[in-house]
Amino acid sequence: EFPVTPTLAVNKGEGWRVSLEATALATIIRKTLFAAAKGNGHYGIVGLYLEAQPKFIALTAIDGYVLAHCREQATLTSDAAIKGNACTAIIPPQAAALASKAFAKYEGIVDIIISGDCIAFSTPTAEISQRLVEGSFPKYQDVIPLDRNIEYQATANKAQLVQAIELATAIAPEWSNYGPRSVAMQWSAG
Repeated sequence: EFPVTPTLAVNKGEGWRVSLEATALATIIRKTLFAAAKGNGHYGIVGLYLEAQPKFIALTAIDGYVLAHCREQATLTSDAAIKGNACTAIIPPQAAALASKAFAKYEGIVDIIISGDCIAFSTPTAEISQRLVEGSFPKYQDVIPLDRNIEYQATANKAQLVQAIELATAIAPEWSNYGPRSVAMQWSAG
């Protein structure tokens, strides 16, 4: 017998809902999912960290070597949002990947509903639900430099830089001193 799908609702004081364009959801998942930790080494980072504010949603993924962070405009419905607090959860990578594929070509709004320990991605015609990842996500903000007085700054052609990284990654060893499939960069003036 197939298990019963939980009915998630946003009740007063419990749970929250984020609404955003389906293409925006697919984009931020695609831009962060690759960096989610694989395996059980650090349970809290095996997933995408969802932060929702009244006007935007952010997803962050980290595996100990790579950090990916992306924001999109969204509408948050929650008592916490009214008080100015962020609503946060850790989304399982499988649920995020499935939602990204399912809603990539959907033209409309997707609601992300968090209630208790469950998440649902919902449209009028489809719903994907799964339990959230338990644990606490690391304070990733600590590794992002906030001080704009950076000692060195480089400007590069994006297409050329991406091509060079892809070429180097293709022949990089599975594991190096810098981490999995790492490429060391060396910069020089001129």
